[in-house]
Amino acid sequence: MISTDKLTEMYNKWGDEQKLQPLGCALEEFMGNDKISETNRNWLKRFIDVWEYAQKKEDSKIEKVTDEKLNKLLTEEVLDYWLGDATNKQARINLFCECKYDSELLESVLDHWRSAE
Repeated sequence: MISTDKLTEMYNKWGDEQKLQPLGCALEEFMGNDKISETNRNWLKRFIDVWEYAQKKEDSKIEKVTDEKLNKLLTEEVLDYWLGDATNKQARINLFCECKYDSELLESVLDHWRSAE
């Protein structure tokens, strides 16, 4: 499967070759750029289809962490380590939410905390 990172590279290379830079997102170009040729519009349509497929595959690999599990992992001690004695509740909420939706970030936060113990 091709990654969205690789697709982004391909999209930008195509835009350079077609002298269409700077490009917005493919869907915006497809829907709103009336200056592109029919050939380019067809290429964009196929690209959008491939992008959506790749994005769904990548999204399905992301493990969603439940609030309960996250509360057990991100203890006050871990949050204090990362945020110091910050009493800013929003900073704690932000770190919690980012870790909930980014399992790699959560792992990094916990690994770094564990290595400092």
